[in-house]
Amino acid sequence: MSRRSRLDHLDMLRGLAAVLVLAGHLRHFMFDEFAALAGPSLLTKLFYLVTSLQHQAVIIFFALSGFLVGGKAFDDLAKGSFSWQRYMLRRITRLWIVMIPALVLTLVFDAFAGGHAVAEAQTGAGVFLGNLLFLQNIFVPVLGSNAPLWSLANEFWYYVLGPVLIALAIGRGSMMKRGIALATLLIVGSTFPGSVLAGGVIWLSGAFAAWASRIRKEEAWLRAPLVRLTALVALCSALGGSKFLFLDAAATPLGTVTDSDVVLGAIVALTLPVLALLPPPTVAY
Repeated sequence: MSRRSRLDHLDMLRGLAAVLVLAGHLRHFMFDEFAALAGPSLLTKLFYLVTSLQHQAVIIFFALSGFLVGGKAFDDLAKGSFSWQRYMLRRITRLWIVMIPALVLTLVFDAFAGGHAVAEAQTGAGVFLGNLLFLQNIFVPVLGSNAPLWSLANEFWYYVLGPVLIALAIGRGSMMKRGIALATLLIVGSTFPGSVLAGGVIWLSGAFAAWASRIRKEEAWLRAPLVRLTALVALCSALGGSKFLFLDAAATPLGTVTDSDVVLGAIVALTLPVLALLPPPTVAY
């Protein structure tokens, strides 16, 4: 993507989300849980608060993915220029250049841990293959101790199912293709965990927001100062509210997308068109 075609404010949001995910998992690996601390200081509380937002950051990623990837697919489908071969080649390549090294390194690091970190059922060849095909937390467990791999499976299936659903909604394709698409959605809907499908609502919200933001007559009010302020307040409020509702995260299995996550994702998606049209930042930014 060329420098001029980048959306700097969305890049910043994506970068901050990535830092939050990294910080959260690193803190969990290196420090005691907050409940185990005796008399934590205000600074310590702030540290644990900031490093406990990794789940919310993943939800932001889903909305951003829908906006950036799903929005482009929506445009191409509407214009009749969508190519599954080109689209899936790009998507799989971007995921596998992360997934394959991660799977190999997981096996190496777990082997150095002496086999005590994970159950034997999570390290077999079938589990490795299932993770390679983005089926973790759907039909197989995540490989070894690498619990965060769940989000890559969700992301892949949103890439696949999102355009299928969009194509059905706008009536693209022959009757046979639409029949196959409908059958695919019915099979997935009846076999995939509800949590995976719930995250798909967030991805589709981002795709719809991107499509809506490209309607020329909508751009003027998206640039209005009051709309910009409202979007920023809504984004911050949604993050804070989601964190409050997710206080019992320890009791929630990793990779679960809750109702509050869907609300957060939908609000993030609605703010993305406004963020995308904010004035260009300074060089320092």
